[in-house]
Amino acid sequence: MELTREIYWNVGHSVLIPMYLLVAAAIGVLVWGIRKRLATYRLGQPLDRFDRREERFAGVLRDVFLQARVLRVKGAGTAHGLFFFGFVLLTIGTTLVFLQADILQPLFGVRFLKGGFYLLFSVVLDLAGLVGLVMLVGLAVRRYLVRPKDLPTVADNALMLILLLLIFVTGFLLEGARMAATELGTSLSWWSPAGLLCAQLFAGMEES
Repeated sequence: MELTREIYWNVGHSVLIPMYLLVAAAIGVLVWGIRKRLATYRLGQPLDRFDRREERFAGVLRDVFLQARVLRVKGAGTAHGLFFFGFVLLTIGTTLVFLQADILQPLFGVRFLKGGFYLLFSVVLDLAGLVGLVMLVGLAVRRYLVRPKDLPTVADNALMLILLLLIFVTGFLLEGARMAATELGTSLSWWSPAGLLCAQLFAGMEES
C-alpha cells in the first residue's frame, strides 16, 4: 500500500466551506478582542521596542520558542513546556496538511505527504499529540485537585482546559476511526502508535 493517507477521509472537500467560515468567525472574534484591549494598551508610555535588536531576537528565541524561563520551574514548568512543544508540532503538521490538501494538490497536483516523509510526519505528530494530551491532563490535575495556594483560578481557565481537551480527544478518536477502517492490520498503522490504540476501540465495527 502507498505510504500516505487520504486527507478528509469520509467527508470529502465539502467540509471546506463550513470549516473556513468557522475560521473566519474565529479570526473575527480575535480581532474584536484585540480592539477591546487597545484602549488599555494605549495607557502605556511610549517605549522604543526596536533597540538592541539582536538581544531582543535572541530573547524571543530563548524564552518563547525554547521556553527557557518556563522550563526553569520544575514540574509544572516542564509540563507547560512539553505541552507548548507538542502544540507547536501539531500546528506545523496541520499547516502542512492545509498546504497539500487545500492549495498544492487541487491547484498543481502536488502531494508531499507520502513515503518516508509521511511516516516521519505521522509518528512525530502522533507522539506530539499524546504528549500534549498527557501534559494537559497533568496541568488540569494540578490546577483543580492539588492546586498550590498561590495559583489563581478563574472560570476561563476551566473553559480553556475543556476546549483543549476536546481538541485532543476528538482528534485521536477520529484518527482511530479512520485507522480502523483503512489501516488496521497494515504496517502503516504502527507509525501512529496513539492512533493505533484508539483504533482498537473501533476494531471489528462496520465501516459505515
